[in-house]
Amino acid sequence: YRLYTIHSIPTLHVLDLQKIKQSERDKAKRLLQSAAGAALELDIKLENNQHQTDDTIDNNNNNETATSKTFVPGGDITMNTTTTTTTTTT
Repeated sequence: YRLYTIHSIPTLHVLDLQKIKQSERDKAKRLLQSAAGAALELDIKLENNQHQTDDTIDNNNNNETATSKTFVPGGDITMNTTTTTTTTTT
């Protein structure tokens, strides 16, 4: 994932607490121009599309109840929960 990320975000200077070297940038460029790199990029796009489809299906459910757990700095150690009810009419 490191080389893909380096290639995808050219302004990135540090990744995983390690400086990005020019040799890594060159290697990332060569990888993404190769057949293996093209296959990797296609896999990532397909996976991303699948996640978007799953999210769309979840958002289209009527009377959906969602619970979110939010960390509040300085707050109580127990999890704060918020329940939201969404109703969609068509």
